Amino acid sequence: MTTPASRLSLVPPRPEPIQLHIGAGMTHIDGWVNQDLYPAENIDLAFDLMKTWPLADNSVKTAYASHVLEHLPDPHHFFRELWRVSRPNASVMIRVPYGAHDAAWWDLTHLRPWFAASFCFLQPGYADAVKNPQHNAWDCPFGVEVVQVRLAGFIARKLRRWYWRVLLWDWLPFMWNGIEEITAYMYALKSPEAIVEYLSRYKPATVPIKYAAWEYQVFGRPPPLHGEPLKLIDIADGEPIAVTYKV
Repeated sequence: MTTPASRLSLVPPRPEPIQLHIGAGMTHIDGWVNQDLYPAENIDLAFDLMKTWPLADNSVKTAYASHVLEHLPDPHHFFRELWRVSRPNASVMIRVPYGAHDAAWWDLTHLRPWFAASFCFLQPGYADAVKNPQHNAWDCPFGVEVVQVRLAGFIARKLRRWYWRVLLWDWLPFMWNGIEEITAYMYALKSPEAIVEYLSRYKPATVPIKYAAWEYQVFGRPPPLHGEPLKLIDIADGEPIAVTYKV
């Protein structure tokens, strides 16, 4: 079997910024560099995320990690390396199970829960905002554009009715198993000007959130068949949003 070290030696240099699929596992996204710890036929680049990544500075234009972060013992190292390899304003999409859902805990390889506010520390100015010197050393800032909060089906169906929205809306973050997953949409801030512009629009101790749900769950339809796209609905206005996934 090809080892991670030998597999790395087979990766040619890339003159153009890449799209990096982090922790691909048994999946593969065409046109992306699919990374994982374990070499496999579907993996283009195998390396340990907890070590120095074998990628050049400013070499990544888009990064995607689905259910990876909760497995890592040192998230700070992960985000430092991600920031280093990201080009300015590189877009980053990170999906994790919601901390107040069973899925965040039933896998014994999950090391910590994640909530929308868990991503606040990445933002510039966070240490000053929370008055905590432990965060003073953070110098790899990301802007958090929005954290998408995907509701469980039983909650999403109820929110189609206005009276359930009135009753439940403010309590959604506190309902165990009411939220299944969160997705953080971020971008790398790599210049003083970008940081100043970001701080003019966002508060560093909070992140904007948006509620969404699978379309089939909202309308009580059967789940899509294997290979068919899953569509997300923005709960605020009922419109489909851009992200789709394969079953």
